[in-house]
Amino acid sequence: MARGAAVPGENNPMALAADLIYTLLTAFLYLSAALVFRNPGASSSVRWVETIGLPGYLAMLGAVFLLLCGIRAVTGWLRGPAAGRTAGDLLLIPAAAAFGAACVWDCRREMPAGEMLYVTAGVIAVLGFFFYGALKRHPELFAPRKQRMGYRAAAAAVCAPAVFGAAFYAYHTVLRYRVFSASCFDFGIFAQMFEYMARTGMPLTTCERGTLLSHFYVHFSPTYYVLLPFYMLHRSPETLLVLQSAAVFASVVPLLLICRQLRLKPAAAWGICLVYLVDPALQQPLFYDFHENKFLPLFLLFFICFFLAGKRKRMWVFLLLTLGIKEDAAIFVMCFAIYVLATGAADLREDAAEAGKMRRQAAEVLLLAAAWFLGAVSFLQWKGYGLMEGHYSMYYLPGEGGLLSLARNIAMDPAFFIRNVFDADNVPYIVYTLGALLFAPLIVKDLRRLILAVPYLALGLMTTYPYQHDIGYQYTYGPTTLLFLLLILNVREWEAFAKTVLCTTCVCAGILLSYTYRGHGYVHYAWAYEANGARYAQMEQVLAEIPRDASVTAETFLLPHLTDIPELYMYQDSDTPRETEYYVLPTGTEHRFFLQYEELGYRLEREESGISVFRKEALH
Repeated sequence: MARGAAVPGENNPMALAADLIYTLLTAFLYLSAALVFRNPGASSSVRWVETIGLPGYLAMLGAVFLLLCGIRAVTGWLRGPAAGRTAGDLLLIPAAAAFGAACVWDCRREMPAGEMLYVTAGVIAVLGFFFYGALKRHPELFAPRKQRMGYRAAAAAVCAPAVFGAAFYAYHTVLRYRVFSASCFDFGIFAQMFEYMARTGMPLTTCERGTLLSHFYVHFSPTYYVLLPFYMLHRSPETLLVLQSAAVFASVVPLLLICRQLRLKPAAAWGICLVYLVDPALQQPLFYDFHENKFLPLFLLFFICFFLAGKRKRMWVFLLLTLGIKEDAAIFVMCFAIYVLATGAADLREDAAEAGKMRRQAAEVLLLAAAWFLGAVSFLQWKGYGLMEGHYSMYYLPGEGGLLSLARNIAMDPAFFIRNVFDADNVPYIVYTLGALLFAPLIVKDLRRLILAVPYLALGLMTTYPYQHDIGYQYTYGPTTLLFLLLILNVREWEAFAKTVLCTTCVCAGILLSYTYRGHGYVHYAWAYEANGARYAQMEQVLAEIPRDASVTAETFLLPHLTDIPELYMYQDSDTPRETEYYVLPTGTEHRFFLQYEELGYRLEREESGISVFRKEALH
């Protein structure tokens, strides 16, 4: 203990004064949080202050202060003066968290997410300051003898929030589908594909490109077949939403095992897992339909886990599952393998023989991943639609394409590359991803670790395609998974105190940033379903009565509820009307089809619950 520091429980004036100041600050934060929640709009105007007055405010502050002093005294009487002092000081942490939540909640009511983001970032910085101050006063909490949590206890402590998170997101995303807020892109195409797989074994769709084709011509994703047995147990589009929520939150299992492999203390591993469970870049895309990317954390982390454990058979199984998610999944595997080779596995194993074995294994993984990537890309260019090079079109000269041209032009004009990476449009994405982790993944002792951040740069920052640097979409899963591995590698070298401050602040940051991004959107679908459940049931009934062997063109939000129809197309008002037996559109819209359906030979067969069903007599 530093010279001059107050000994816990020691009755000296300096220690008592510090205790009183901390207690008063805690009381101030609790009262401030309560008043903000009690007076919506407090963050935008001080007019509400006149309803309380200074005497009333001081009386409330004094009451909270005395209550906190009572808690200190009772705890000290029951468990000793040192415990009372510690408990009293640590009350500052929930007080600061409550005040931060109140500020973000009140501001978000009136401000859009784009403007609100900077307020939230400031609140997180303030919270980190308070957490640091509260924990710094009690170094005895971080003594080795206090670290009693084992990995079994850590696993048990992670299980409950993981199950809750999976159930919460599965429930609300299913309700999103039930209130007709899921669209053809990107839910109807996958719902129809799985129905085709269940019937024929082939990943076919008609609504993805307006013709019957294999989805693998768009993205090479054979891992979908691993999900097919689960879909067959309950053949409904809702099953897909439940599966992806379960997969995202189940990824905390291999994450915890990786922490153990990398010799992180159980308490720190538990903290990292909690940060993962509330990370906005992993939560928010769940509300955007269904995508193969959302299975990346589960399979990629299990691959890394078994790689570190030296369990080759399991490692190869999960390596193939990871590569089969999508053609660009190989990028994450290759970056991990290159990182192992670049560091000589010294980050992962101290024993030279084990490190050498890991290097050989990493070389094998790199070769297989590179071969898979080239094979998948060649397949897409030969049989399919090729790579989505349009996302990086700004780096190509007219008539160019391919990875070699991309790399050459970036190397020759790095200034253009830097401009795109640090464009203002990327700032919110950086705050939501790296900011949610307090930029700890970038605090490296060995710069070679930053190889793991290459996918974050390549797939998130260097493109002007807006969805790739927006946490509301599926592109965040692979880069964020490697950021968590980088986080573990970095923080395992930190002291217990620093790990605690980081994890505590990051948990609050994840919750606040998620709310900033989505606001009340979490429960919007539940409210809508509760208020209009009967109407949605009637809409489902109308759609269920359309013959399943007919050809149908449907509006984008109605289409996912018709995906058991083999010949199904999405209606686009700008296209020439397609000749199908049925058109299914929302009533009262301004679609061009409504103006000319009689000229096209259709008649209105049914109009109910906001749905208009048109049938072409000549084809029926």
